Amino acid sequence: MSKSFKKMQQHVCMLMLLIVAFVGNISEVKAAITADIANLTSLSHPINNSDNQIKRQIVMTWDTAVSDGTLSGYYYIFDNNDASSTTLSGVLAGTQIGAAVTVTSAALSDSNSHYFHIMAFDASGTFGSVTTEGPFVVNTSPEVQTVVDGSGDSSGSNGTDQTITISGLRFMDALSVTVGSTSLTSVTRNSSSQITATVPSGFAAGSYDVSVTNAAVSKSHTLSSVYTVNSPVEVIPDCSGPLTLSGVLIEEDTRWTILCSPYTLNGSVLVSSGATLTIDPGVEVKLATNAGIRVEGGLVVHGYPIQK
Repeated sequence: MSKSFKKMQQHVCMLMLLIVAFVGNISEVKAAITADIANLTSLSHPINNSDNQIKRQIVMTWDTAVSDGTLSGYYYIFDNNDASSTTLSGVLAGTQIGAAVTVTSAALSDSNSHYFHIMAFDASGTFGSVTTEGPFVVNTSPEVQTVVDGSGDSSGSNGTDQTITISGLRFMDALSVTVGSTSLTSVTRNSSSQITATVPSGFAAGSYDVSVTNAAVSKSHTLSSVYTVNSPVEVIPDCSGPLTLSGVLIEEDTRWTILCSPYTLNGSVLVSSGATLTIDPGVEVKLATNAGIRVEGGLVVHGYPIQK
């Protein structure tokens, strides 16, 4: 073997040793995720109560991961799998984002098992650990629990408009209220658990179902036979001769008949809002000084036809 060939072999061996050493150094300085994602939490669903459950989009936030190289960003996915059922490939099949610290889901369907999974990665291709948060509940089905009117019971007169208060759960911003087959036009959502609405006068007497519909998702709930509409009952004074009144408050529909005529008013009579005073034909009303009838509700006075 020539000396020149042996020398060339030595050079090749030295070159191979240098390559191995260089590759070994690269391996030693490869970047790594030194601080993984921390404080992963939901801004929209911190507690799974009815206020949060009607939010169809879940907002997540976290403290950024740290790499001793260059942090490229994150892979994340919203799904219905808990941490034990989540794989690296499943998260990689999700969405890739840059170095953000918050993300919002698309509008999600109703479920009591929404989960969020996220994983950091850096420029060298190093992945952090998969971090999971959940379950989150999305429930957009309304629930009607009680219906009462201004007097605190569940019935009202069809002689006047009645304001009802509907209590329950998961009432969304856009909704409608139906009493029987009539959709009410005056409806106010006070909160996710309370609605006020106006039942107009003229409803036939009877018992009615009350329904609430969340318009955005077309989901409804009905409470059967929960509100009763009554025909107004007139109060007729019990008398058999002239009646003297002083400082009277009329809060219910009242009729003055000929049996008590004349009515002598020594003080003011107030017909309150929601009540109607009806005076029959032939009834005489006498007013003392400074006496009178103040009407905040209704006043109906009947007379006899004029004879010619």
